[in-house]
Amino acid sequence: HTLIKLSSYGYKKAIDLIEADDFFLYSNFGNALLGLKKALLTNSFSRTEFFKKSFPKSIGHSMTLSRDIDEGELINRVACFLGARVIYRMRRKGFEAEGVSLFLKYSDFRVVRTSRKLNFPLSDTQRMNQVLYWLIEELWDGEPVRALGVSCNRLKPSSSLSKQLSLLDTKKDLVPISLKIEEAFGKYSLFPASILAISGL
Repeated sequence: HTLIKLSSYGYKKAIDLIEADDFFLYSNFGNALLGLKKALLTNSFSRTEFFKKSFPKSIGHSMTLSRDIDEGELINRVACFLGARVIYRMRRKGFEAEGVSLFLKYSDFRVVRTSRKLNFPLSDTQRMNQVLYWLIEELWDGEPVRALGVSCNRLKPSSSLSKQLSLLDTKKDLVPISLKIEEAFGKYSLFPASILAISGL
């Protein structure tokens, strides 16, 4: 909300904030933003540290369904769809993962979750599907599920070794093709018909 309000007043860059009137900042945003401006102007303040871009800690995707589902195969399909969404987003940002988390929300609103550290870099949907099958087998107790979520953590920039291994894989890597389709037609242009009725989309 603060960024939107700043933008509405024409403050879109750090230099705009530095040149802003102190009384205006105080009367509209309070001491916090005025303190930030003063910090930016001090010689001891590390601008490099403040403005540096840091890696995201995780990338995830979740879905609340239009009805409860208790069919194991359907739960797996939904989880794999969410996993593919995470892989697409992660690959678009140039990352691979060494950890995966899964949560399930039951019809009584109980939430269970599990997370695993991987001993291999994860950056393709086939491996993600395998990991999710294992996690669902471990986590799901057979009760009806209303929502699911998948996330990748322990992110790091995609390595050249991972890219070389993907080239040697006999299975075609469809993620680049999927990303091009999504860029052209939108993020849900690729959507499994088998879960369309329960997705709520």
